[in-house]
Amino acid sequence: MASGKETPRQKMINLMYLVFIAMLALNMSKEVLTTFGEIDAKVGKSTVNIKAKNGSDLDDLRKDAENDAANWAEAYGMVDEISSLANELDTYINNEVKFPITMKEDKYDQNRDGNTKDLIPDYEVMDNAKEYDELFFDGNNFTSAGDSLVMYIDRFREGSIVALDSLKEGIQPESVKDEIKALITEKFSTNDVIDGKGIEKAWLQYNFEHFPQIASTTKLTLMQENAQNIIARLIAAIRGETLTEITKANKQTAFAQGVDVFFTNQKLDGKVVLGKYDDNLFANRVTINGKEYEGPDVMEGGQVNLEKIGINVGGTPGEKSLKVKFEFDRFENKRDTTYVVEMDHKYAVVPSRANISNPDMYVVYKDLENILNISMAGVADNRLQILNPKTLKKKSDGVYVMKGEKGKKNKSGDNIVDIVVGVKGEGVTSKVTFEVLNIPDPIASFNGKPRVTKSSRKRIATSRIQASFADPKLAKALKLDIESFVVKIGTAQKKVTGSSSFPKSIRDAIVKNARKNSIITIKDIVCTSKKYPKKNFLPLPISMEVVD
Repeated sequence: MASGKETPRQKMINLMYLVFIAMLALNMSKEVLTTFGEIDAKVGKSTVNIKAKNGSDLDDLRKDAENDAANWAEAYGMVDEISSLANELDTYINNEVKFPITMKEDKYDQNRDGNTKDLIPDYEVMDNAKEYDELFFDGNNFTSAGDSLVMYIDRFREGSIVALDSLKEGIQPESVKDEIKALITEKFSTNDVIDGKGIEKAWLQYNFEHFPQIASTTKLTLMQENAQNIIARLIAAIRGETLTEITKANKQTAFAQGVDVFFTNQKLDGKVVLGKYDDNLFANRVTINGKEYEGPDVMEGGQVNLEKIGINVGGTPGEKSLKVKFEFDRFENKRDTTYVVEMDHKYAVVPSRANISNPDMYVVYKDLENILNISMAGVADNRLQILNPKTLKKKSDGVYVMKGEKGKKNKSGDNIVDIVVGVKGEGVTSKVTFEVLNIPDPIASFNGKPRVTKSSRKRIATSRIQASFADPKLAKALKLDIESFVVKIGTAQKKVTGSSSFPKSIRDAIVKNARKNSIITIKDIVCTSKKYPKKNFLPLPISMEVVD
């Protein structure tokens, strides 16, 4: 998605940041909320399974340590310590941080008794940021819950690295230990972060403040899964015996590393890792999602680097499977034998969404110069390209101008324009639809009161004529100045130019000549905007009744 190498953690941060901004600026669809909820459910289920397997594998390692302390005791102690830290973080998140998933009755399904409705998740209502904002933040400060979450993450990261550094033997080569330490540092960093606008923010603020509830919940679930994946990676590295011995003992596993969340039409990256790290370890054949490759063509050091294969995740959002099968051919006991190691890993694909917003209004207007801010999280400005419409031109980095766009009719009869943004060199595109409107007539007012109003002669005489638009964003974008108007007092009328107030002669006429219950009318009002000085805006007339 971005120039240079993105870490899996950064992709996840970019994803959440992107969805949050899109929700604010584009009225994010309920389908995307549901997609996040489904990701959370699938990742949560995967985490439970990984944790259970880690517990079983750790128990096996404990038994080996009891029977052969010289070879296994130190390694077991290290993994057990990191596992305890991970479980401590997991328990805190589950019991003190996560909000429960909102449930609703499933009106299309019933339990076996025929009466009671089933409860199903209602992800569509979890678009509010209030819950986590109140839990973690108190104005510009963190709450005790926010401080505690950061503390537990720091404790897991720092304690795990200390435990790894204390291990003298058990993981070979040393580069694998360094790889695992780098993975822990990357996925559990709580350092300050520079946001897309170049502003430095605290990690907690950058990742959780103002995020939709389901996005924050999913992020926490991914953190829990990452902790369990690290333990699985540690056990696999410690169990790195010869291939045949491990396979016969049914201890060899393959697992995905950094294959979590992708945008539609992005290419898979990350790794598929075997327990044994060996520069000379190659499967004879590696089958990935049904396509077979020669092992030496796709493996390095007992791992498959997915980025080099170029598998596109496709354009359909949802849960996807990465199915990998390693086949090792051996000649044993005077016959050919094939050992197979398989993996079925689930990852999520979410819609690619550009952040396209109009700083003045959330629609575009015909005949006006509409200013649009366009960016995509994790993508440099020079890699974005506007694919549609032709009326949208770049003004500066992140700022675009649309003028003269008429739009096209949709099925409802509204004029719309599809803004399509792409990323150079990739198949990633994003489409956002804006409604194209005619500029409405502004509304004139006496001192900001846009209706027939009763007032005294003196107050009317000192009033100012103003005009604005009902749409507050359009009003902000096009501040109007009164160029001229005609004031009618009884049967007498006079034109005023270059001012929004009555000249002295008219003020005197109102005070002296306007009778009680008579109507003073302001008509033929002409307004202009400094933004568009050549265009006249014509509000409807306004009137005020004299009450004294």
